[in-house]
Order: sequence, then C-alpha cells, then structure tokens
Amino acid sequence: MTVENLFFNVPVRYKFLKNDATEFRYIKELVQKIALSNLNVAIKLINDGKNVFQSSGNGKIEDIVYTLYGKEVKDNLIEVDHKEGEVRITGVVGNTLMAKDSRKNQIFFLNKRNIKNQMLTNSADQAFKGGTGIGKYGFFILNIEMPATYYDVNVHPTKMEVRFKDEQALYKIVYHAIKGTLLNKEFLGNNENEESKETYIENEFEFLTNHYNTNDENIVINNENSSSQNNHVEENKINDYKYINTSKLGIPTTDMSNSKFINMGNNGNLDLINRDKIRNVNYKYCGIVFRTFIIIEIDDELYLVDQHAAHERVLYEQIKENYKNNIQNNSQLMLMPEVVNLTHKEMEFIKNNFELFQNYGFDIEVFGDNAIKINGIPDIEYKIKIDTKNIFMDILDEMLTKERTTIKDIEERFIATVACKAAVKANMDLVEDEVHKLLDRLLRLKNPYTCPHGRPTTIKLGKIENGQLKGI
Repeated sequence: MTVENLFFNVPVRYKFLKNDATEFRYIKELVQKIALSNLNVAIKLINDGKNVFQSSGNGKIEDIVYTLYGKEVKDNLIEVDHKEGEVRITGVVGNTLMAKDSRKNQIFFLNKRNIKNQMLTNSADQAFKGGTGIGKYGFFILNIEMPATYYDVNVHPTKMEVRFKDEQALYKIVYHAIKGTLLNKEFLGNNENEESKETYIENEFEFLTNHYNTNDENIVINNENSSSQNNHVEENKINDYKYINTSKLGIPTTDMSNSKFINMGNNGNLDLINRDKIRNVNYKYCGIVFRTFIIIEIDDELYLVDQHAAHERVLYEQIKENYKNNIQNNSQLMLMPEVVNLTHKEMEFIKNNFELFQNYGFDIEVFGDNAIKINGIPDIEYKIKIDTKNIFMDILDEMLTKERTTIKDIEERFIATVACKAAVKANMDLVEDEVHKLLDRLLRLKNPYTCPHGRPTTIKLGKIENGQLKGI
C-alpha cells in the first residue's frame, strides 16, 4: 500500500500538520501499538531508508517489550491471562519496580484496537494501589476481548474513546485480572497459588467499592462552594460501583500470645488477614545489617527483608480487617488522656468525620471549642513508645492533604499512616525471636510483597556460588 499527496485537495488540514519529526513520532507510536496488539504479525517500519522498528511475529509479547522498553522492563513483567464469561484479558503487568511517574506505559486494547477509557484506568489504579508508591503509576499492556455487542466505539471521531454496556462488571473484571496477577508471584522463593487468594481479592475489592457503615460517601473538610465541590467529587469517586458480599474470611485462629513482639490487645483478630496456612518457606536467619535489613538464606540465595516495610504491611492489614469485619472495642485506652489543640479547619474536619476516627480505633471527644481529648488509640502492637499527639497530628495532616476526595482514598491513607507510625523503624534493634515472629506473620499474608506505600518488603540478592554473591 502506497499513499502519496494525501492532503493535495485539503490544504487547510495540511496546514495543521506538525514538522516531519513530530508526525513520524506519531506514526511510530501507532505502529508499535499495532505490533503489541498483533503478536502473530511481523511488522517492519522504515523511515528514510532506515529500519526503525521490527517485530518478529512469533506471538511472544515479551520479545516486543524487550525491543521497545529494554531488558530491565522485560525481566520485571508478569503475564496476565484472566477470563470471566465472554470477557478475556491478556497481556502483561509490571511489578513494583516498574511503577513510573506518568501513565505513558499504561496501554489498553479492546479486541486489538488501542482505546482510552477512564473507568478502565480507575480500575487499574485501584488494583495497583499499595504496590506502586505514592504518585506512581503501574505498568501494563492489556488486551480486552469481548463480543462487539458489549461496547460502542462511536463516541469520538478518533474511535479512541469507548463506552461499555456494563461498566460495573468490567470494572470488577479488570481489577481481578490485575490484582490476581500481582498476587500470583513468588515470595521468598515460594510461588504457591492458592484458590483462597480469590477470597482475599474479592474482599479487597469490596473495601474499595463499598462502605462498611452508613456514613456519607465523601469526607467534607471545607463547606465553602459546596455545589461545585460536589460536582468535582462525583467526577472522581469510584464508589459508584457497588457490589455487596457479606462473606467473611473465616480463617482459623492461632495462639501467638507468648511473644513479646506480638501484642494483639484484646481483640486478637490478626488471623482474619492470615492465609489458610503459612507459606512453606525454609529459611536460615543470618542477622541484621544497618539495623534495618533482616538477612535470610533460602536455597543458597540471600534475601533482605526491610523490617519497617514488613511490619508496616502486617499492621496495615490488621487495622483494615478490624474495621472491615466490624471489630468492636478496637481501641487501646491510654493511662493518661491527652488534650490536643487544633486549628479551626482541623476541628471542623474532626467534627464532620467523628465516626471515621472511632471506626479505626481512636477514642476521642470534643474538649472545648478548638481542642479534643484522646482517650484511646488503635489497639495494635506498638514496638516503641509512641507520642500520641504526634501520631494523631500526622494522620490528621495526611487526611487534610486534599480538601475533598473520596472516602476510600482518605481511608487508605489513614490506615497506611497509622501502620507506618506504629511499625518498627529502621535503626531499631530486634532480637532473633522478634525477627522470627515478624517473618511468621509476613508469611501468613496473602499480599506480603510491599508496604502500603509501595516499597518492597523483600529484595533478592542473588545466588551464592563458590562463596561469592552473584549479582543483585
């Protein structure tokens, strides 16, 4: 096929063309996306006699990814193949290391046609949440296959924007496809794939799309211009996708009360976040370096476990499950209540969202015009003596970062901040018994890979051969 003098009779359109380099960049990006969605077709792009891009057509997406993005990206991708009903999602997603500052590496295809859809993007963001870091976006190249009667491409002249017949169902399918893939990878050399993983994913999905109480769906911080703000919230919230499932995890309990590091308070509900059984990992404890990283040996390979990130993930899951499963009396009373003075804006936020603090374990009461009294804090383990005022103010500052946002985003940041402040820190000494207890708890989680802010809990160093460490 040869095209010449394309705009000879439409000079107005020709006038708006960019320079040759810019227009060729558009062509190159389009051809590369065509190659990514047609893996069995060999495609070659030539410009001014130079071979710019070529795909082999061997059906392997990792080969095209290697050509376009390089070896590092290729080695950190996980294959996706998820099917529900007549919808199938295939492609690749990147692990935590592939999270980037922009969305340019997020590509959706619909029956091999490159598309854009905000609902699909929102679903992917929620699936990556907690595994990409703050301000980072997950890497994915996904093709969605479905019957043509399920969608409409006649929304925009470019055919890039698509409307779906059942957006709620597709939102859930995309979430399950990405989340299930991210959780289906090895951890400390173990790659068990349990069916109970689906229960955890469904439970996480419910937390993102449902409320476990009758509170308003949006947190109100500033009542000024409420009409325009409400419109802004409606555009950004994901809580329109409602799914009701009253099932609980129902994990057997385990007695760990003898550990000085494990202090569950009165509720003892850590097991709600546990796997049906602990991961079968036989490790040898080697020590701690920089008073931060736990070193363990597994099958002649060394792993570093970030003690803060690991403990933060454990506490995060515990706090979230206490709330989701309506755990009562999840506050730990303080010996001496503490009074905290607040600004007018902070006080208004507290008054408007009083139940939110109580639901997550803060026992507080109004104490004057611009002050509150803290009687209790979330009933979780505290390895160190904490400053109640500081932890409360840090959480409040985190929640006031944006003047209005969806309650689920606020709750995620709330839980992550509480877990971060309560977790064991770097440069904090742990004895061997405490290390084993921490690793035991981490191995029981279905999602032990990163802390709530996206930092990996473990790093694999490499294989030991002839007494030497081979690479990182």
